[in-house]
Amino acid sequence: MADDRENNLEFIQENNKTYNLHDLLSSDAMLIGKGNLGNTYKVFLKIGEVVVVKRLRGQFVYGISKENLQELGEVSHENLLPFKAYMFSKHEHLLVYDYMPFGSLYSLLHGGKGNMGLHWETRMKVAYGVARGIEHIHGRGRGVCHGNIRSSNVFLNKSYVAQISEFGISQLFSNIDLSSEYSAPEVKRANQQGDVYSFGVLVLELCTGKDLVKEEEGFSLAKWVRLMFQEKEMIDVFDEGLRVYKKEKIRVQMVQMLELAICCTFENPKKTPLISAVVKRIDEVLCLRTYCSQKSRNVLDLN
Repeated sequence: MADDRENNLEFIQENNKTYNLHDLLSSDAMLIGKGNLGNTYKVFLKIGEVVVVKRLRGQFVYGISKENLQELGEVSHENLLPFKAYMFSKHEHLLVYDYMPFGSLYSLLHGGKGNMGLHWETRMKVAYGVARGIEHIHGRGRGVCHGNIRSSNVFLNKSYVAQISEFGISQLFSNIDLSSEYSAPEVKRANQQGDVYSFGVLVLELCTGKDLVKEEEGFSLAKWVRLMFQEKEMIDVFDEGLRVYKKEKIRVQMVQMLELAICCTFENPKKTPLISAVVKRIDEVLCLRTYCSQKSRNVLDLN
């Protein structure tokens, strides 16, 4: 970046410019997350505003122009959470986001308060929102992808609308390993098929309640679910908090979403569905325009 912009906080929208870099760096901050792209902080500005700051690992950043960052920050969609300001210098790389008071999907599913507030209807709404957000990203051009879909990068607003953060951030790096428990085993670099696979793992996480961070290294949720099908009844795969539902509509939706997630997590990338087809399928599940197999109905006592 040009030298005259160093140490300045650049805002995507000028009307959001209510503080500067000094205000940001002199405020109290709390570490709320660590990742392979950098650390995330909750910052309490002295003007009373709360923001989230992503401090990127500078050694991975290369040749990024203001135009690149401005374009990423201007992406607008109900299910995406773009950054509102940024600062890139030789020694510091910061992205500033709006603070989401409900926190991440990961914290809601696995945090200290448990997942009691995430009813099945909410989980369906979250899955649909994430799929629509990914669809918007993929619609920006062939090869355009997110690259790091995971529950800790999905945030919920006060209406439980899901918003995906860190869109395009992986594009700011070269030679960085984004492989994780959400990654497709056959996908060596970030691409659209990998996003769909990661989305499938996220849906499995919503269905099973499994905390992937606490599992052993190398654990595959997709393989675990398939193994469970061989050893136990289908209902035992689901999160304990979801097994209490007895209404046929909800149980049918649960099975159909599980089946969709399995389709998204085929190891062969050639079998990976397009995200547009996934969105259409979730819309059908929400409207119950199709039904699960007779075998699935039997194991869930739907007859």
